[in-house]
Amino acid sequence: VCSSDLMTDAAGNASSASANEAVAVTYANASAPEIQSFSAVDSEGAALSNTSVGLGEALTIKAQMSTALWSGSTFELTVGGETVSMTVSGSDNTVMEGSFTVPSGLTTEALSVSAYTTGGNVRGIYGTQMTQSGAISGDGALSKNSIVVDTLRPTVLIAMSDAALKVG
Repeated sequence: VCSSDLMTDAAGNASSASANEAVAVTYANASAPEIQSFSAVDSEGAALSNTSVGLGEALTIKAQMSTALWSGSTFELTVGGETVSMTVSGSDNTVMEGSFTVPSGLTTEALSVSAYTTGGNVRGIYGTQMTQSGAISGDGALSKNSIVVDTLRPTVLIAMSDAALKVG
């Protein structure tokens, strides 16, 4: 609700639009939020693409959304058999993010989002609820980023070049 002196010129004259005693201002966005893409960043915030990650490495999984979100929005997704709890980013309300640690036994093929559940908890800033439920494929899929899980253990080779050495 706005007062009658809402709009004035430099001389203080009220505009004709301000003649109404009460004006109700409403905002609306009928578009429901949707996940546009998934990505991963390392512990330093660098985007991961065409690279390797090791077992036990901490990653942040990000979901780029189509619209700004209500700050209390949450959902869960499954990456490599692990549940990742997603919340709205503190720095960008069009991004949801969650922590993921590369588990033992994870393969490159399994480093993808296999499922997600919103439970009705993802809403745009105007109250529209996310209804999307299908998997993200193509360029928006996490698996499209070509992140390889390096499961090879390091090896050590000890060689001796002097056969004349003796024990003792």
